[in-house]
Amino acid sequence: MNYLKAFLVEFVKRDVREYADLVLIRGKWTLPELSTEMSNNYHQMFEASDEITQFDGKLNEEAEIGIKIKTLLPRADRDREANNIIKTTLRDINSLAREYLVNTTKSMINFAKILKSVIEDHQKPKGEIVMNWKELDRFAEHPINQLGVEVYKKIYLFVQLMQNELQ
Repeated sequence: MNYLKAFLVEFVKRDVREYADLVLIRGKWTLPELSTEMSNNYHQMFEASDEITQFDGKLNEEAEIGIKIKTLLPRADRDREANNIIKTTLRDINSLAREYLVNTTKSMINFAKILKSVIEDHQKPKGEIVMNWKELDRFAEHPINQLGVEVYKKIYLFVQLMQNELQ
């Protein structure tokens, strides 16, 4: 979860946002359903970042779940009910964490699939998915194709890490 949270905050909210602002907002797409799908996955990653931050906050020692575990932990060895409550709470926490990991990884995969097509489209003499590449190139602080490739590679590598961890 820490890797996912850091990736979303440090990478998605910076580099992916820069690319998405150019291509999704300023781009003139020939296939609006494709841009909508890419946009939806992009927003799901942002929402996941906020939800994971809130989830993490609830686990803090001064927050609701953290206090509950901290209070029950000293009694768990001798109190069967306290032990069962801790086990159930941890099972629920782990289940929710896994759900965040799986769903966010799926959003990243779907985003990256479309991103790959968009990168390939940018390399063509005339864009078939995005019609105004030359205009977008003028707005970009970094070369769009290079930024897209970097975003794709980092997402790909992170997804590989998550898939290895989730097995």
